[in-house]
Parts: sequence; structure tokens; C-alpha cells
Amino acid sequence: MLDTGVNRGHRLLEPAVSPEDAQSWKPDWQSDDRQGHGTELAGLALFGPLEGILLDNATVLLAHRLESVKILPDDGANEPPDYGPITVGSMAMAELQAPGRPRTFCLSITADDRDQGLPTLWSAAIDQACAGAEDERRRLVVVSAGNLRSDLGVNYPDTNHLCSVQNPAQSWNSLTVGACTLKAWVQEEGLEGWTPVAPKGRLSPASTTSIAWEAQEWPLKPDVVFEGGNYVKDRSGFVTGPDDLSLLTTRLDESGAQLGISRDTSAAAAQVARIAATLQADYPEFWPETIRGLLVHSAEWTSQMIEEFPRAVRKARLRCYGWGIPNLARARACATNIATLVIEDSLRPFRKDRTGIKTHQMNLHPMPFPPDVLQQLGDEEITMRVTLSYFIEPSPGRKGWTKRHRYASHGLRFDVTRPDEDLNQFRTRITRDVWDDRAKNPGGAVADSRNWELGDDLRRKGCLHSDWWTGTASTLALCDKIAVFPVTGWWRERPGQKRYDRDARYSLLVTIATTRTDVELYAAVEQAISVPTEIAVDIER
Repeated sequence: MLDTGVNRGHRLLEPAVSPEDAQSWKPDWQSDDRQGHGTELAGLALFGPLEGILLDNATVLLAHRLESVKILPDDGANEPPDYGPITVGSMAMAELQAPGRPRTFCLSITADDRDQGLPTLWSAAIDQACAGAEDERRRLVVVSAGNLRSDLGVNYPDTNHLCSVQNPAQSWNSLTVGACTLKAWVQEEGLEGWTPVAPKGRLSPASTTSIAWEAQEWPLKPDVVFEGGNYVKDRSGFVTGPDDLSLLTTRLDESGAQLGISRDTSAAAAQVARIAATLQADYPEFWPETIRGLLVHSAEWTSQMIEEFPRAVRKARLRCYGWGIPNLARARACATNIATLVIEDSLRPFRKDRTGIKTHQMNLHPMPFPPDVLQQLGDEEITMRVTLSYFIEPSPGRKGWTKRHRYASHGLRFDVTRPDEDLNQFRTRITRDVWDDRAKNPGGAVADSRNWELGDDLRRKGCLHSDWWTGTASTLALCDKIAVFPVTGWWRERPGQKRYDRDARYSLLVTIATTRTDVELYAAVEQAISVPTEIAVDIER
């Protein structure tokens, strides 16, 4: 937790926060929480909302623990130029204290929204830390999208659509979390006749979005959303936040109160950080890029989100809700009729020869689909989802930060063989089609008959790409290879930085699923991957 500190004296927090793991940025700051924000988020990061737990007599088993670095003074504020160094320096303090731990950093403190998606010194510092640009250590950082600072509940949701995700939540490599709500039933005494601001399954009234960003080529933010509570209003339009539409969590103050409430994007980010930490405990060998990818890979939109932004305006849905609500159960486990393949790999995007720097390599991964099982299913409906997660290195200095191809060191994309497309056609289409990162269809290419949910234009933004399609099992049997390939970036365009010979690593997640419970997809895929095969292809451009 990079926040206002944590009060270890709380009975629910003390077992999971060691004294040496509660630190502060400045030695003369006390590490305990004098403002309450960090302590309330600590409960959500450890347990999730407490209302369900307190009504259950079952023992709670924690697979993760909490660390805290206080990054805000009790009085006054940090200077804006210091935001990045304080954040990155506080990460280093936690890592020095316990170097061997896999960890998720949770940052629920934001500044204003004046940058409208453009990188800042703060967001670039986070991007640099995630990518391990200085020390080769990759990091998973969960950042809250930021909340409305005024007019909360006024002209909902139009005001939310106009208010931008706040600094540093526009960072490319972080997982940015907005807030949605399923809480729309007002029971609190004294609020009879008041109505919820947000309908069930929609955006939480305080959450910000990237719908109004002018530079629409910047990443889709937030990446995901999670429960952030709701507000209510009376007939005059007065807005308040009732306890029963908020999240119950830990609190410790002079009155002796042990429980309090939390809401908005800070609470949402803390809960998603908890899911990330749980996945890290389940899979401690997974890269940070993989955990981030799993959270998006497991996310789904509510029916209300889809109704608000139907397919014709799905770009606005992405810029409002990201890929939806992550699901821990879906992310951590496979069922008989669902199989998820996780590939962690790397390629060298560029190389230098006598004529300059050229695009160099792509990876071609054969997909371990069980073709005999799929052919037997014939016209049975099957869904295939693909997620590609990687970290970019931000451009040094501020040169080119207003141009998408010059902020990111490189880009990666994925593509799956089309039905009736042979390997040579696939390779030709990829190598001819992608250099300038525009969707072209080279002559002679086989048309794509699959109906991808997002499509190539939408899924290529930022450095986290996820898309899926549903079709027949016999069609899926023909789509047996997936390529990961590079597009341009400043590693190629700025040869003076001498980064053109660096490897780019990535996590590729592929899930195939059917609604039929009598189909042994998981076992068939497990057998197929017992002897993995990978093909590296030189692009030579």
C-alpha cells in the first residue's frame, strides 16, 4: 500500500502487517495512519468487503500479507515534481525490506486530470518502474482511476464521461481500476424515498473515464472496474453517500471504532490489488505481466454496461469500463470444459544492419487445440479469448510524448490464423500488414470470417490487448496458430539511445471454452502441450 500509512493496532490488520513492513517515505514521518485512508483500504486489500465475512463463522485464511509505505505527510502535501520519485522510491523501500517477495503495489492517490491521457513525469516514472528500465526488475502496479472532484451525482453519467482519468492513472504499464456498482437498494433509515444515483451494474457515481480524451490512440483506461459503492439523491437533487451502499472495512481512530466504510475508485483499486496478490500466491512463478493479463482476461461486462454502450459504440464502453469486472474464480482455475494456456516468452523486435534499424522477429505459437475433439463437436458453439500483456519502456526525457509511436519503446500485437488460411498466407499477411500499425488487407489475403468482439482497431491500443470470438468448434479447429509480432516504437526510431538490440518479453493467454460440461477440453489440451513447440520467424523489414 502506497498511501497514508496503516494502523497496525487494528485486530484484523495486525496479524498481516509486521512492524518492519510498515514504513514511511521520510524518516521523521510516523508510519501510522493519521488520515484514515490507508487503513480503510488495508482491510479491503486483505479481506475484501467485511460485511460478508462478519456474518460468517468460517475461518479466514490469508495467502498474502500487507506492506505499507506512507507516501503522504500528515500535514501539507508533496510537491508535484516529487510525486514520481516518492512513488518509485517507496517501492524500492518495500523491496529492500523483503527482496524475495512477489508483490502487488497499490496506489490510490491521484492528482488532477489536466493531462487528458498524455504522459506526465509521474505516470512515466511508474511506467519505467513497471518495465524495470533501471534495474531489470518488473513490477505490478495497481492504480485507481481517480474520482470526480466536484458535481458528484450531477448529470450522471454525462459528467463522469467528461471527467478524465487522473494522473498517474494514464500510465501504460499500470493496471488502472475504475469503479462500478451493484449496490442499488437503499435500506438506511431516514433515506426513505431517496433514489440511487447509479443503476445496478453501471459506473459508480464518482468514477472517471477516458471517453473525452482527444488523443484516442492512447491506452484504454480504466483497464478494469470493480465495486466502488453508490450514492443516493433526494427529489431536490441533493446527493449523499449512505453506509449501506458503501463497503464495510477496517478503521481505527480515537473513538475506538474498529469498522468504517470506504467507496469510490480507491476502494475498487484495493480490491483488485487483493485479487492480484491472491493470484501471485497461487502462481508465484508468474511474471507481473501475466498477473495483469489474467485480471483483464477474466473480466466481463455486466449486461447493464453492454446495454448502455451497445456494439456500435463499444469504444466508449471500453473507455468507460475497460474490459469489465475481473473474476478471481475465473482467473485462478480451469474447469473440465474450459482450458487456459499461459505462454511467457520474448522476441527481439528490431535489429541493426548496414542500412539502419529494421523490424526483426515475430513468434509463431502453435495452439494446442484438440482437433479431433473439436471436429467431433462440429457446430457446437465455442469461445476463444486471447490476451497479450507486456510492458513498454517510456521514452527518455519528454521528447515525443505527444506522439504515440515515440512514447512507447515498442508495440506488440497478436493475430490468429484465419479459417482456410495456410501458414504461408498467414506469414505473408503478418509481415506485409503490420509495419505501420494500420489495419490493411494485403492482396490475396484470406478474409476473416470470425466476428471478433472488439476487432483489430480497438484491441491494439496501449500495451494490454484482449479480444474474443464465438463460433463453431469446427471453425476453431482450423485456427491453430497465433503470432506475436512487433510494431514500431522509439527503440527503432531513436537509434542514438542504442536500445534496438533489446528483447521484449510478453505474456500470452488463450482460453477456449464451451458451455457443455461433458466435453474434456482441459484434459485434451493438457495432453497436447506436453511437448511444446515454438517457431521464431525473422521479419526482415
